[in-house]
Amino acid sequence: MFGRLKKSAFGPISTGPGIYQIRAFGARVTVIASDNGPILVDTGIRGSAPMIDAGLQAANLSFPDIELIVVTHYHPDHSGGLSGASLRSGAKVAAHEIESALLNGEQPRPNPFVRPILSAVLGPLIMPMYGRPVEVDYRLRDGDPLPIHDGVRVVHTPGHTPGCISLLSQEHGWLLVGDALQHRCGRLGGPARYVTPDYPAARASIEKLLQYDFDSIWFSHFPPVRGDGKRRLARLVDSFS
Repeated sequence: MFGRLKKSAFGPISTGPGIYQIRAFGARVTVIASDNGPILVDTGIRGSAPMIDAGLQAANLSFPDIELIVVTHYHPDHSGGLSGASLRSGAKVAAHEIESALLNGEQPRPNPFVRPILSAVLGPLIMPMYGRPVEVDYRLRDGDPLPIHDGVRVVHTPGHTPGCISLLSQEHGWLLVGDALQHRCGRLGGPARYVTPDYPAARASIEKLLQYDFDSIWFSHFPPVRGDGKRRLARLVDSFS
């Protein structure tokens, strides 16, 4: 899996079977173990590379060890550091096919805020958190295995963004949801409404997750649910009706 984890201010903040998370500016960055090399999921905002590098070193890794970078969605706290991470690692990049054009510069990245006043006030502060466009090597679809890890599957969970994805490890029983779910004060909830343009689709995506088997749930901004994750998610879905 990983090397012996060192004690460090930038070391792992959560660990599990075949997975651990480290700090970046704006989000948690996830590292997934693979026989073909480590996989980095999301990259924080622009300028996060030094912090990520410190977290990798705590597991006796470095950017050149990374073989694949997966982006769960285009928001700057997830993709803003992509250009820096890609440059330092030389890794291939994967994202859902719907959002590939936003990451490689074919289309402009939208202001993430739904409410007009937030868009007007905070948008100009958020947009500089994106880095330079980066070529997307793998355009993912629902049900695809990750390119270098066929034990982890892509689950398309649109709503928070059109191309938002989650990742499922049936081998280890974990589900990495990015921002498709929140875990505040021990309670599961849907994504933040002020940056979720299609909330009905987001709820449908949450319901969709119940068709899969998993025990733990991992997030981009919150501590993981380490057990009984599917039952707890079912309780959230029951509250929708």
